[in-house]
Amino acid sequence: MPKRVLAFLQVLLVIAFWSSSPPLIKLALRDLEAQEIAAMRYFGAFLVLLPWLLTRSRSTLQSLDGKAWLKLTLMGILGFAAVSY
Repeated sequence: MPKRVLAFLQVLLVIAFWSSSPPLIKLALRDLEAQEIAAMRYFGAFLVLLPWLLTRSRSTLQSLDGKAWLKLTLMGILGFAAVSY
């Protein structure tokens, strides 16, 4: 498949995801709190990006010490809390 066609299909996929998000969130808000939806979106992104992280950045992950992991964990928790509340 030519790169130009592949790029066009990727743009269409992104448009489909972004355009479907507001109606789906509106439906989900009937049964769930906004924080629950945000947590599910973040967790879904984590699951999608995890294989990429493990295959492309394994050496970087292995070089992190405990202090770096603590900082990353705190940034993740505080970043989620700042956006959600």
